[in-house]
Amino acid sequence: MYSNEIYYEIISQQNKSIYVVIDLLDWAEEKVAELQGLVTGGSLSLSGDSSIRRTCSLDMTLQEDYDAITSAKNLISINKKIRLRIGVENNLEKYKHLGEKVWFNLGIFILTSCSLSTNLESTTLSLQAQDKMVLLTGDVGGVIPGMLEVNKTYDEDNNFQYQTIEEIIRYAVVGLGGENPAKVIINDIPEYIKAPMIYHDSQGRTLTLLDWRVVPKGTPGSVTYKTGDYIGYAMEKFYYTGELIKQPGDTVASILDDIKHFLGNYEYFYDVDGNFVFQEVKNYLNTSFTNLEELTNKDYIANFDKTPFVFTFRDKHIVNAYTNNPNWLNIKNDFIVWGMADEQKGPIMYHLVVDDKPILPENYTKPWQQYLIDERKPTNQGDANYNPYWGELSSKFPQIYDSKKEEWITGPSGFTYYFDMIDTKGDYGEFSVGAIGKRTKTIIDDKVGLMYPPVVPNMVIINTEMDEIEKNKLIAELNRTGQNFVLLSKNPEATGSPQVSFDVFTQAPYSKDAFSVIREQLYQHTNFNESITINCLPLYFLNTNERIEVFHESSNIYGDYMIKSINLPLSPESLMSITAIRAQQRI
Repeated sequence: MYSNEIYYEIISQQNKSIYVVIDLLDWAEEKVAELQGLVTGGSLSLSGDSSIRRTCSLDMTLQEDYDAITSAKNLISINKKIRLRIGVENNLEKYKHLGEKVWFNLGIFILTSCSLSTNLESTTLSLQAQDKMVLLTGDVGGVIPGMLEVNKTYDEDNNFQYQTIEEIIRYAVVGLGGENPAKVIINDIPEYIKAPMIYHDSQGRTLTLLDWRVVPKGTPGSVTYKTGDYIGYAMEKFYYTGELIKQPGDTVASILDDIKHFLGNYEYFYDVDGNFVFQEVKNYLNTSFTNLEELTNKDYIANFDKTPFVFTFRDKHIVNAYTNNPNWLNIKNDFIVWGMADEQKGPIMYHLVVDDKPILPENYTKPWQQYLIDERKPTNQGDANYNPYWGELSSKFPQIYDSKKEEWITGPSGFTYYFDMIDTKGDYGEFSVGAIGKRTKTIIDDKVGLMYPPVVPNMVIINTEMDEIEKNKLIAELNRTGQNFVLLSKNPEATGSPQVSFDVFTQAPYSKDAFSVIREQLYQHTNFNESITINCLPLYFLNTNERIEVFHESSNIYGDYMIKSINLPLSPESLMSITAIRAQQRI
């Protein structure tokens, strides 16, 4: 693999020939023949938002005649796959070691439509093809024939065992889809996950521990826990424990969609080499929690790593035109998340707005939210001191703050309501309510059960009675990563252990937190989601969901963009079209 800058130099030669070759592959993807000829039309389309990434159409005048394509014995037939390659003549002396032609693999495809037309002078092949995902989507293959419970296996006594996420993906793609196991790549899905554990006592008694031994409350160095307090983590196999039942006529791709939605930030596709890939989308959201008292504007800023860009568009010689399309309707400045804590606490609400945060008088000791209640009661809407938040704050803020005692009623983990402001002096000031009016985004999600991410002690608790092989494997992995852990028995009295029983802890119920949800909405809706289009010389090495740098002063286009789609005409002297959206910079 050589650098894209080298490939660019070869592609941008003034006098060169371009070659298109279709490799005919058998169903095991072994090459059986190749087709060469004059390409008279066609294009390759790539979409980063679709599981079917590549779609191809091609018209080619062949150099020899072929038999009827309805026969499976023919080279061009229904039992063949194709690999599309583009070759660029290499006339550069310094890169002669790369060969007379430099070839670019554009993907492996399934033929969905094909025709041959012959006259006295030539034979013309016209084809339509899509990447191998059509074998899973039901377009060509991948239809499930009967009812199927995907995430469970049963023994002869009808006892079931959940399947891990990776096992389900492999079963779907290999077992149901017929893919070669060696061509399945699953990244970023761990075998074990850290499941938060809480202390639970049905009678409401507290638990005081010192070095995982039960001691009297008040013992120096001890920690006392009440029911519901987080104690650490258990390492659990990464199972899909919800319902995953498919009906006749459903597809393999629908299983993958369910897994993708369950995981939240993943994608699946076939790469140019015909490998099935399931992986995390690489945006690296920073989800670290900041204490409420220390919360600042920057804590709401989604922190995204700047992944390496694959190419820089500076050279006017390769670009024919730029188009810039900002989406003004994407901008929001008033964010509300509603969720449900539990039957006792009821609904939770987190409200965040980009607006002028009040400046407190020197001797004012209460929170600024209380100041909006006490000192800025509603007046006429046209008044400079009009407070549009008084009604909400006066009814809800007393749930978490006692203004007479001047103290918080509960800590942040117990909040069912919070109102916060990002001040206009911060990074988002240009989108404030005062600058562009109130633009509200409301999220209602019953899976939001917490106000903030829980603070869980970074300690793994291992049940000593678990399978010995799995336990040793797990301990070895924790030692390798430097993770602290403790071994606890379910019956310590029987073993003479002074430690607390593993059974006093239980897995915490899963909940999303409102802070992280509102933070993600802030990231998504405080940029113009700018979409640009670049018409340029064909750059065969580019792919979707890759980062590029663009600098074009007259169009006011500069910075990093993620490629969302590519249209690559295959006919000679045609330009490539790239659609990309602005990538969020690390702040």
